[in-house]
Amino acid sequence: MTDYDRVLTIDILNGGKIIGIGIATGVYADAGVSEDGKYLTLYMLEHNFPEEACKDSGYFITNYWYDLEKLELVKVKSERPNDYAIYSSETETWSWDAALVLADIRRERAGKLMMCDWTQLADTNLTDVQKAEAAEYRTKLRDITKDIGNPANVDAVSWPTVPDFLK
Repeated sequence: MTDYDRVLTIDILNGGKIIGIGIATGVYADAGVSEDGKYLTLYMLEHNFPEEACKDSGYFITNYWYDLEKLELVKVKSERPNDYAIYSSETETWSWDAALVLADIRRERAGKLMMCDWTQLADTNLTDVQKAEAAEYRTKLRDITKDIGNPANVDAVSWPTVPDFLK
């Protein structure tokens, strides 16, 4: 192989996500599926890249997916909405397990609640109005997962406004 050859690492368990592109000048795994069945290693010549922009590995990883059924690279039609999304070249859409995204949302909510736990202590120097405002904010945080639907990610959630005194 020449210095222009590339080695691609595909995450099989993540539905064909390209997780690595390297210049194949060192020692790499043999082409094919890893012993544990988690990764696929492919070798490719740079001049066989799907488009010129793929010479930028960040662009390649962001804009391409490996179709494990057709055994070919496919260009995605939109940005990956979350870390759990898997691209379908047939429907040209992303799908994901909503429970995994919901777990991320709950982690974010727990952090927000932790940052204002102190407002509920009896010996704070908050006014009664501030305590009530903090309690209302905390209730809205706890209720955030009710009727949330299937958000794409934590950023897609309409988080309640943090009271000014907590910023």
